[in-house]
Amino acid sequence: MINFLFNRFFISKISSIELNCNYKIFNNFQAVDENQLYICNVTNLDNFSNTREKVEKFTGQHVGNMKDSNVQGLMIRFSESLKYPPINVDKFFTTLTYISFFGSKVCELLQSDLKPFPFLKYLYLTMNELKTIDQNLFEFNTNLELITLDRNKIFFIDPKVFSKLKKLRYLDLGNNTCKLQNEYGMNATFVKIVISEIENFTCTPAVQNVEKAILKFEHKFEEVENKLSENEEKHKRLVDYLMISFAVVTVGLFFVLIIVIILVIRQKTNFDDEINLNDFEMNENVNDNINDSFDDVTYDQIPNFTTDSFNNCVYDANFNKNAQNNSRVRCTVR
Repeated sequence: MINFLFNRFFISKISSIELNCNYKIFNNFQAVDENQLYICNVTNLDNFSNTREKVEKFTGQHVGNMKDSNVQGLMIRFSESLKYPPINVDKFFTTLTYISFFGSKVCELLQSDLKPFPFLKYLYLTMNELKTIDQNLFEFNTNLELITLDRNKIFFIDPKVFSKLKKLRYLDLGNNTCKLQNEYGMNATFVKIVISEIENFTCTPAVQNVEKAILKFEHKFEEVENKLSENEEKHKRLVDYLMISFAVVTVGLFFVLIIVIILVIRQKTNFDDEINLNDFEMNENVNDNINDSFDDVTYDQIPNFTTDSFNNCVYDANFNKNAQNNSRVRCTVR
């Protein structure tokens, strides 16, 4: 689980590096049970960066007739800049049995870092900054006989991490965050005791806590992804809704404008019709009034005129139906 998490989220971008070796032959090397060990001791210790680095070349003068294929050990000790084991080392040194990062700042060790070295017997990781030892870390290193992990910052050790290491005869886990009653084993018997301590003592709850923390982290990560997807979907729906609303409002305004124009045209037509009708009625009224004004003129109402003054006067007999005392006439005055 931790290996998966590191590979998914925390593996840094790989850059290239050239390492310089001080090649030495160690006779009766006390750290290992070997009569002779040919080692590359890296000297440019400050050339490492905060990223994983691919070794492009090893420089340095080999001893005698030795060559890269004869190198048995890689030593990078007391490097303040080494945080990740260099990769691509196996392309030059194919039969490494000894690796030491003693006193450096290694904070991450993955199965892929050790997989290229199936002949590895001795692994020195004392005084680094490792925090977790994953279950499958030594899956491809079943020849390991010695492992030192003391004075790191280890708080999680998988109880099955050493289960396949049948040749393991020395194990040191002292001075870590995960405390054990028996922190190191000097022989196979004590190693078994240390391993049983990991399974049954203080480090067992650490396994559960780390697994829970990782699951919680993955759950949170999925929640964030889902939230982003939901927000993106909501944003898309909102944009679609706004576009549809805009289209509906635009069409609505268009129809309202058409209706207003029709009403204005109809209103203008009705107004013109009313004006024409009023003009007609007014003309009729004017004509009636003029006729009435002349019709109402009687002989008696014109005292200053005499009958001799009127010629061509015609008597209107219909007028006397309602006014017997008045004789209505139509005359032409001269």
